[in-house]
Amino acid sequence: EINNSGYLAVVITNQPVIARGEISFEQLNEIHNKLEVLLGKEGAYIDALYYCPHHPDKGFEGERPEYKKICGCRKPSTGLIEQAAKDFNIDVSNSFMIGDSEQDAECGRKAGCKKSIRIATNGNLHDALKEII
Repeated sequence: EINNSGYLAVVITNQPVIARGEISFEQLNEIHNKLEVLLGKEGAYIDALYYCPHHPDKGFEGERPEYKKICGCRKPSTGLIEQAAKDFNIDVSNSFMIGDSEQDAECGRKAGCKKSIRIATNGNLHDALKEII
């Protein structure tokens, strides 16, 4: 539905599993590719996907120190929304943030999104889309 709405479908995601050393960038790309395949089977697609590989807390076995830091891209910081807005000339004030956490909702509010919608982890995305389309 969103692909036919005139809006871009941009994913902004925290992926601390990189910093914690739980998966590699290659494995993360495989997960993202699988997501695109599954969406494609439903006739949907993502226009862009941005992720933050950082995590501020240390002490994980196998962690990658170069990604253990406080950054401007980890939600609720707005760095990735700002990057997407720049890359796609997006008017954030006419955009919507849909997420499953308070961090997502806060990120959308801080970025100046028109509306920030929080759905349950097992929530229905279609219900959230009804508030937009």
